[in-house]
Amino acid sequence: EFSKNTDVIISRGELVEVGGSFRIPDIMELSGANLIEIGTTNRTHLEDYKKVITENTSMLLKVHTSNYHISGFTKSVNNKEIAELAKQNNIISMEDLGSGVLIDFSKYGLKKEPTILESLNSGMDLITFSGDKLLGGPQCGIIIGKKELIKRLKKNQFLRAFRVCKMTICALEFVFKEYVDENTAIKNNPTLNRILENIDIVLERAQILKSLLSSAGIDSEIIPTKAIIGGGSMPDASLDSYGVIIKNIDASLVEKSFLKQPIPIVGRIQNNQFFIDLKTIHSDEYSIIVDSFKKIIERA
Repeated sequence: EFSKNTDVIISRGELVEVGGSFRIPDIMELSGANLIEIGTTNRTHLEDYKKVITENTSMLLKVHTSNYHISGFTKSVNNKEIAELAKQNNIISMEDLGSGVLIDFSKYGLKKEPTILESLNSGMDLITFSGDKLLGGPQCGIIIGKKELIKRLKKNQFLRAFRVCKMTICALEFVFKEYVDENTAIKNNPTLNRILENIDIVLERAQILKSLLSSAGIDSEIIPTKAIIGGGSMPDASLDSYGVIIKNIDASLVEKSFLKQPIPIVGRIQNNQFFIDLKTIHSDEYSIIVDSFKKIIERA
C-alpha cells in the first residue's frame, strides 16, 4: 500500500524469520517494495539510514527481534531517532513489534520488552503486532498509527479479504477492556497470569497433582525447573517453575499414549522419565492427567 515500487530501509540485524518460514525479505518482495539493507547483523548506526535515503525511499522499517536475541558487540538505532529521521525526510516510519505488550514486564523482575505505548509515543507512524502471544488475545494482526495512514489502508481492496471476523473483534474488545486496569489484566488474562504468577502457586499445583497421582498408585517426584514463554516471544527469558516426574511407568509409553488421547497431553522426556511442567496446567486438568495414567496402567 505504502511502498510499491519504492525503497524500504531496514537493518540487516532485523531481517527476521517468523513461524511457518515467513521472512521479512519475502514479505517485502510480495508487497512490491525494494528492500534496502543497511548496517551489519550486530551493528547498525543512524548514519547507515541517512546514507541510503533517496527520492525513491518511502519507509524506514524497524522490526523487533521478538523470537531471537543478539548480544555482545551490538548497536541499533532507537525508535525515536528513526521516527525523527523519517519525519525530516517526509517518509513513513514503521515498527513491527511482533508480540504486542501493554505491560512493562521489567517491573515484575522479567526481561524488558518494548511496549506498544512506548513504540507509539516514540513517534512511529505505524506499528504492527499480534493479538495473541504476549497480549493474550485471539490470533490476529493489529495495525495502529497515524489516522491518515490507517485511512489509506482501509481503502485498499485487499482489506475485505484480510479483515478479521466479528468473533475476533469481540474477543479483542474484551481483552483490551481488561487492560484498563493492569492488576485486573494480570489476574484474568491467562497469558499474563502464568508469566507473572508467584512460584509458590506453581508448587501448590505440583503438590496437588503429585497427591492425586499417588492416590492412583503412580509414583512421582516434584522437581524445580525452568519454563520458557515460547510462541516467538522473549527467547532469552525463562521462568521459575515446578514439574512432576513419573518414576514407575516407561517414559516413551506415556508420551505416545498421551499424544493419542482425545485430549492430548504434552509433556517431555527428561532423564528417561516422563515430565509434566505445571506452569500451564489448570485445576480442571488434573483429572484428565490422572485418568490418562490410569488407562495406561489398566492396559499394562
